[in-house]
Formats: sequence, C-alpha cells, structure tokens
Amino acid sequence: MRLRSAYETLHSHSISVLNRLWTSLSETEGVKLYGPDLDSPRTPTVAFTVQNMPSSEVARKLSDLWGVFLSHGDFYAATVIERLRLGPEGLVRAGCACYTTEEEIDRLIEGVRHRPDACLDSLGTVDFGPRRHPARTSHRNDNLRHDTYQVQPTIVRCKPTGARIKSRPD
Repeated sequence: MRLRSAYETLHSHSISVLNRLWTSLSETEGVKLYGPDLDSPRTPTVAFTVQNMPSSEVARKLSDLWGVFLSHGDFYAATVIERLRLGPEGLVRAGCACYTTEEEIDRLIEGVRHRPDACLDSLGTVDFGPRRHPARTSHRNDNLRHDTYQVQPTIVRCKPTGARIKSRPD
C-alpha cells in the first residue's frame, strides 16, 4: 500500500508540472506542441518546435542562456518526423520527472517565451564570463539522431544594458 501511494505521489507531481508546462507553452506565440492531449494517458514529456528556429538552436540556446537541459532530434521516430516535415532538425523534447522542480519549469517557460535567442537578437553580444562550456553529446545511428546539451551553472549578462539572467540557483 505504501509503495502504491509513493508511485501515485510521484506520478501526480510529474503530471502536475507537465500540465503547467503544456498549458504555458500552448499559450506562447510561435510554439507548436506535438503529442496527445493532456486528457490522454501519456508520459510526462513535451515535444515542441519554435517558429523560424531550428530545433538544434532552440535546445542549445535554452541550455546556454537559461540553464535548461533539453534534447532535440527525431528520437528514433524518423518516419513520424519525416511525415510532419520536421526533418532533419526534428523536435525539441522536455521531460518532466519526479525530481523536476517548479523553478526549472519557470526557466523553460521564460526562455521559450522570450525566444531562446532574445539576448543575442535584441542586444548584440552576450558576455558569459566566466564561461563553462556545455557538454554536448550527439547520438547517431544511420538516419536516427538526437543531440543533448548539458550546461554548468552560469550567469548570463546581456550587453549593453547589463541585464542579468540567472540560469541556475547559486
């Protein structure tokens, strides 16, 4: 009985953050969501694209500028991606797990709403100092590919205004 209760609690948390993420992204201009409706049984994963931005750039810039770990690619569903006409970039994928925090969901939503490249496009240069390079891994298997990015904590300062975006808690 206790084990069932623990699993129900973990599932409830994952679905709660999934619902918040899905709802927020669905209300964001230029974002298209893929997958079953929230009313359907599903895993707590959101797949999306951002209008006029390659999925690889969305994943990389959300990682670099907002400290959000995402993946992009076809996720071994090359035929689906081809039929959706999203190749070769595929989708951006964000998973919500029992350990996903509200703060991480906030950063992901903010990063997408402000466009992942907002600092670069509107302000010119970005000072990452001190910069820690993200670890990038690329997985290839014939036509199947997805890339993942991890980033260390960093503060991004957008110049010339000096505005600060905190990408990880201190």
